Amino acid sequence: MYPKIKHEFLILLSFLIMVVSCENHSDSRYSEINNLIHSNSKIEDGFKDKDMLFIIPNAGCRGCITTAETFVIENIDRSESIKYIFTGTSSQKALKLKIGSEIYNSKKVFIDHEDFFYSPGLISIYPLVVYLKGGLVSRIEEVSPENSNALANLETELLTRPQNNN
Repeated sequence: MYPKIKHEFLILLSFLIMVVSCENHSDSRYSEINNLIHSNSKIEDGFKDKDMLFIIPNAGCRGCITTAETFVIENIDRSESIKYIFTGTSSQKALKLKIGSEIYNSKKVFIDHEDFFYSPGLISIYPLVVYLKGGLVSRIEEVSPENSNALANLETELLTRPQNNN
């Protein structure tokens, strides 16, 4: 009888450890992004008035990244409330060819040459949509096969924000 209780206890303990580990990882992403946008002089000026960040890594889920890049190309003029961040990029020339010079040089795009958003605490194989409220991270969504609504959610948010006046 006691071995069965011990086994169930170990399963419950393992589950709790996994939940706490996931929560801590998520919380660390929140605090790391908050620190970047508020205390890094190379970043903070272009991010203060944004409601959303779209962080797109160079490596990872190929289909997810290609879909994210296409989303940027198709939606760059939708809103002033978002900053598109390309990080972990090994070839600036290849990125410029993929997204085009106009988007590459847009004030809405941040090319993360120093990989601030590709740090060990933020690195992801999936693009990340970061929602800000009052200048702080309120929610993070991965654009992944498991979260097929992430880009639709972002598109809905863009439609409710001020459009580009250019």
